[in-house]
Amino acid sequence: MGREKRLMEYFQRIESMYRRTNAESKEDASSASNVQIKRSIQSVTRRGIKVDGKEYWNNDLILGYLGRKVNVVIVPGKIRVEDMNQKIITTFTPITN
Repeated sequence: MGREKRLMEYFQRIESMYRRTNAESKEDASSASNVQIKRSIQSVTRRGIKVDGKEYWNNDLILGYLGRKVNVVIVPGKIRVEDMNQKIITTFTPITN
């Protein structure tokens, strides 16, 4: 009977750890879902892309993608520019005035 009791305690500890880990991952997922992500598709002009009335550009973007459509992903503190296959071209830090 001692062995069965030890096995039962062992499995209860594992189940408790699983529940705790699962609850933490659900909390992380819910806090991550509160982050606002904006997406848009834009054509790259000779002035780059425009986000909230401000222009963003660099050589990689203009020389490689002039006249082509790109995905612009805006998360707090970062603007990510991807090609249509979701390959990251460049990232920008938003201008604050």
